[in-house]
Amino acid sequence: MRQLYEKFPYERLKTLHWEKADSLDGGHSYFFGTGDAFKKHFPEQHSVMVPSERKRLKNRSGGMSDCFLIEQEGTEAQLNKIRNSTGLIVTEAESLGADDVNLFWDIQSAKDDPKTVVLMLQTMAEALELICYSVVEKSGMKEITFNLRLPSGITNLLSAAEVGAALEEGIRRGQALNYARYLGDLPANALTPQILAGHAEDRLSNVGQVTIVSEKELVTLGFGGILAVAQGSKNRPRLVVFDNEVQNPSKTIVLIGKGITFDTGGYSIKSKQHHNEMKYDMCGAANTIAALEILAPQYKNVRLIGLLPLAENMVSADAQRPGDVYVAHNGKKIEVYNTDAEGRLILADVLSYAGQFKPDLVIDIATLTGGTTSIAGNLAGVFCTNNDSVLPLVRGASRIAGEKFVHLEIVEEAVDDLRSDVADYTNMHNKWSTGAPTMYAAAFLKEFIPADCLWIHFDIANMAWSGRSSPYMRGRGATAYGTRTLANLVKSFCG
Repeated sequence: MRQLYEKFPYERLKTLHWEKADSLDGGHSYFFGTGDAFKKHFPEQHSVMVPSERKRLKNRSGGMSDCFLIEQEGTEAQLNKIRNSTGLIVTEAESLGADDVNLFWDIQSAKDDPKTVVLMLQTMAEALELICYSVVEKSGMKEITFNLRLPSGITNLLSAAEVGAALEEGIRRGQALNYARYLGDLPANALTPQILAGHAEDRLSNVGQVTIVSEKELVTLGFGGILAVAQGSKNRPRLVVFDNEVQNPSKTIVLIGKGITFDTGGYSIKSKQHHNEMKYDMCGAANTIAALEILAPQYKNVRLIGLLPLAENMVSADAQRPGDVYVAHNGKKIEVYNTDAEGRLILADVLSYAGQFKPDLVIDIATLTGGTTSIAGNLAGVFCTNNDSVLPLVRGASRIAGEKFVHLEIVEEAVDDLRSDVADYTNMHNKWSTGAPTMYAAAFLKEFIPADCLWIHFDIANMAWSGRSSPYMRGRGATAYGTRTLANLVKSFCG
């Protein structure tokens, strides 16, 4: 079948320039800076702006500037203001028909260390990419040239090479995030397991070794969960294995992303409401591709493994039935109470498979349960872990990323409720209607993690698409939510 979308999403960011300058230009521009910098460049303004304000003022060069204050309120708040302000600037420029945007950012007055300034520059460039995303070209859209002017005193903090590298890294991260959004936004008939495996290979083969495991090999290797979920579809399953092939690594980290390219629910069929959105059930896999693309070039002493189980959950004469029993990769027998609880079946297989790599840390990310909406609405994703020592790491990584996750503890009784009369486990609590679907899903996965391994599970079912709107992430499509947290978490874990 011909792929419906054959090229990268429409790129509206034409280029990003930067130069040293000690004053705003005489035309219309945008201004980022602290209150002290504001007073310096707008001396005739007697009233002091508050951080939440935005004003259009005449600067001392005779031009007009839209002003945004980026005060020293903590790194998390600063980064969020930079993201949101960047989004507002580009949106306004579009409404005015502008294709050339000038931004003056007085970071010379920033009192943070150079590492924080680098992070701020990266965040702005990343947000610039994110706001410029569109899955298809729309009438009237223009490519944007972004001109960034920085005070000459920046050399007291960073060299010109370091400034350029920070901006380039932000652009690179933004492009990886946008590709994850693009994959999520593709219709399911343009993104079968085989096609998604091809996208993963195209994006990751230049930063590591990519192996695509065929259905025949899945049978040989005993991936019973992936095969059971996929048996009702004519589009056959795949497993993508990424390895950056680091020798004698200081740490080994496995990232796993759920890749159900469409989820009908199987015979436990979903209701018609929002059923078209089930093309997004592969966002965990797409986000993992982006995280690996961001991380792999940065680590030469950490082995990064990516595992993407890919399948389509359909209804047919060959599809699995409620009550069927299959054998998972670790040899455990699973009774399928509900065919719509399929994500945990494919993840369980690869969690078990991950053990051969002797990982120090395993992270999975998935659009796993609708129960996340009851827990956190569209405010935050949900995470679970087998070791509470990681709670500060996850919180720090997510907040710096501009993404929020709430911790859900897995109580001991949850595993007992998953015991089956005819197998080792059921894939859903037999009284599932009583609640706690997110916990039960995580409890099931916990039984398959490698021994003596730190494990973190991210459930983004409520945030992976059409999430909470923000000035820099517009539209109703895929959000790549959790990808930045994954990248930051790996960085923190590796010190």
